[in-house]
Amino acid sequence: MTASTLKITSQTISSILSKHLQRRTTMTTTNIIDCDAIPYCPKGWEIEEHKKSGQFQWDIEKISLYTSAAQKHGMDVGNEIRKELESQSNLNACVLDYLLAHPEFIPEEWKHKAVYFWGTIYCSPDKALHVRYLYWNWIDDKQDYGFRWLNLSISPDRKAAILKKD
Repeated sequence: MTASTLKITSQTISSILSKHLQRRTTMTTTNIIDCDAIPYCPKGWEIEEHKKSGQFQWDIEKISLYTSAAQKHGMDVGNEIRKELESQSNLNACVLDYLLAHPEFIPEEWKHKAVYFWGTIYCSPDKALHVRYLYWNWIDDKQDYGFRWLNLSISPDRKAAILKKD
């Protein structure tokens, strides 16, 4: 290799890195989720509780999937999990809505789990409390959402999306 070849190679690498950083900067400034907004709520339903958490820049590295102590040994009732999660920084349904609108940001490992967003609790028309969750809809071959009644058991493969502690 000649010195001019190395110079061109280093310029090329520099150019590629510069373009990558520009794209990354553009991407990170546009992936802001307003967690103070009112999330999707079906007609006839109400939002019982919505923990506002300001602006959240989507970054999977900041998120952990949590399993309650009782879930690790079998099933746990939703209301009990909700109590256990009160001390956690639960992501709310605004993040779920964002992921449904931008499925390219859903991590591959989430596709085989149900991921719950405990920061928002819903009340159905029959006055039962529910939490929304993200899951892989095998029939339609896409991510979708569901509601889980809090009086039902929740199996260990169903995780809570929480912010990692610093």
